[in-house]
Amino acid sequence: MNSTALFDALTEINERFLDLAFVAPASPVKTKRPRRRFAVLAECACLLLVAGAVLFLYYAVSTYVPTFGDAAFSAAEVADMAGLNRMTDGTKAYRTIDVSDDAYLYIEPLPSDEYLPIYGLYPQNRLMTEENLRAFADRYYGKICAAFGVPEAELQFRDEKDPGRLLALMTKEQPFLFFSLNRLTESFHFSPEISKDAASAITLDGQTVSIDPAMTDEEIAASLEWAREKLCALFDVDLPDVGIERTFHVYSGETDCIYVTFYKKADAPGHVWSSIFYDSPCDRIVVTFYFKDNGWRPHSDVRFTRYLPDAVRTAANVKRISLERAEELLYGGYVFGIHACPLCMARQPEVDFHGYAYATIRYFRGVPFYAFYKLVGINEENGIRVYAEALVPAFEVYGLEEYFESQRDLHRE
Repeated sequence: MNSTALFDALTEINERFLDLAFVAPASPVKTKRPRRRFAVLAECACLLLVAGAVLFLYYAVSTYVPTFGDAAFSAAEVADMAGLNRMTDGTKAYRTIDVSDDAYLYIEPLPSDEYLPIYGLYPQNRLMTEENLRAFADRYYGKICAAFGVPEAELQFRDEKDPGRLLALMTKEQPFLFFSLNRLTESFHFSPEISKDAASAITLDGQTVSIDPAMTDEEIAASLEWAREKLCALFDVDLPDVGIERTFHVYSGETDCIYVTFYKKADAPGHVWSSIFYDSPCDRIVVTFYFKDNGWRPHSDVRFTRYLPDAVRTAANVKRISLERAEELLYGGYVFGIHACPLCMARQPEVDFHGYAYATIRYFRGVPFYAFYKLVGINEENGIRVYAEALVPAFEVYGLEEYFESQRDLHRE
């Protein structure tokens, strides 16, 4: 590690999770002029002491994870960390989830651990260079073109400044190949040619990657096991676990999309199901099958996302509140259901979560929440079950009333 890298590492410390350090100033003392023959030794000793102190501070601070037993975060900070106050799809007290079977909710037993980790996202600005992006693309480009059966084409470089900086290398025309690098991840996106006249599908080493929306999750996972193995080998990753999510057309109830995620549960936040809708920070390959997409014929695409080294780390350990305490917050309306704004919440049909069906722990961008599920409807034509999902922080926070009132004022402005 050179001095520049060491300085960058030290200046990237997330001060939100550090305790204050108090250092007593040394009393001034008189010193004698050192003898000349000891000058070099003294300078060397001083250099070693300074270097040792800097290295000690770096490793001690970078690996230090504070533990909080009481409320250490405000409700506003929790919403900011989880990104729930920046969602673009409207403000809601809860979101609805459509499933053909309750098993597809992926409910897991509540943990017995007294403390839960909060995972922090640490932007790796110094790694975000065109050179690193091209190295990432060069590592896979030839293999990707061969695997997906597309000709190699010139990749155009693009530096996106807004809304967040993004470096990209991409083809100009279909089929789209897109390599990107931001402050947290390096990723790849492949989309074959799509049209409104004919369906299209991904082919992997000459074999078509396809599923039937009538299949169960277990059947889909089994039918795509060969694709999971090939994609993991293509990107040099080990992602043994599979999660499947579906969306349904609001009127017909027919399947819109099926998202098949290959990930590693042991590396996911909290070691629980890592939904793509929760923006959970873990490496993943997502194969999306579109069955109804604004007039386009059925098609599919593949996305691979890998987090940069040190971009995701445990930032703090927080004491988990009891289920009973979480229920108090739930029934009191202190829910973080996709940007909490009381005015917009009032526009949703009211859901009484008393008598809810399930409760589990979910991680939203590395922040743990209790997730509560209440059955609110069943489509009589196809049996699709509609659940309302509400989120409550899984640890004690302060400033709940102030946060919700600030959201009301923000909405009015």
